[in-house]
Formats: sequence, C-alpha cells, structure tokens
Amino acid sequence: MRYFETAANECTYDETICSAYLGTCKAMRANYASGMFEKLSLFNEGKSLIEKSVATNPLNPEIRFLRYCIQANVPSILFYSSEMEEDFEVIKSNYSISSEDDEFWLKAFQVMIDSERCSDAQKNWLSSKRKEITHGRSNTR
Repeated sequence: MRYFETAANECTYDETICSAYLGTCKAMRANYASGMFEKLSLFNEGKSLIEKSVATNPLNPEIRFLRYCIQANVPSILFYSSEMEEDFEVIKSNYSISSEDDEFWLKAFQVMIDSERCSDAQKNWLSSKRKEITHGRSNTR
C-alpha cells in the first residue's frame, strides 16, 4: 500500500488524478491502521483528497471511479456512500475507450460489477461495455 502512496505522491501525470489516487490509497490504508483514531484520520485525509479532486475535475470518470470504489467499500457508519449513483452516471457519460485505456476500463467495470452496491441495471450496462471493449480488441487483431 505504501508503494502506491509513494507513487501517487511522485506522480507527474495529472495532479488532480494523482491526488485522487493518493486519497484512495490513504482511505484504503485506514483498513490496516491499528487504532480507531489512526483509522479515522487516514480515512478522512483520503476522503478530503478525493473530494478535492472531484471538485476540481467533476467530469473526470477516472476520479469518479476511484471515489465510487471507496464509497462501495467503506462501512456504512462512515456515511460516505451518497454519491455512488452520481459517480456512476458521470462515468457512464464521460468515459472513453482507446487502445491505451481499454485495459483500465475492463478492470474498472469488473470491479464495479463485483461491488455489492451495484444495481442490476448498472451491472447490465457495465457488462455490455466490457463486451464492446473485448469485441473491439478482437476486431483489431
């Protein structure tokens, strides 16, 4: 986990996306922290970075995917799941498939399908997009 956090800190790709990844790492690291204060502190620090990234670039589907993943997996007591539907709609409306990012979206869509909070309608849409990506690959080979 620390490797990904270090990589996110040193990221030179897109500062907003890197910040969202760093926030995701911190929020995930909260699972492995020893005390309740440390867990909550890491989670809140990660959440803050993710939310700042969403506010800076609200239509970026990759950032929305990261927030969706955290919200799909945090305990309900943290009250951090209210934007999942909105994130899904932003992903649905703004993702794009190209040869350089199709592998990311194949995996991202599978993660979303596997989440316990994904509706049947969302799973159907995600599955159809995964098929399109896979079909597109077989047409280019």
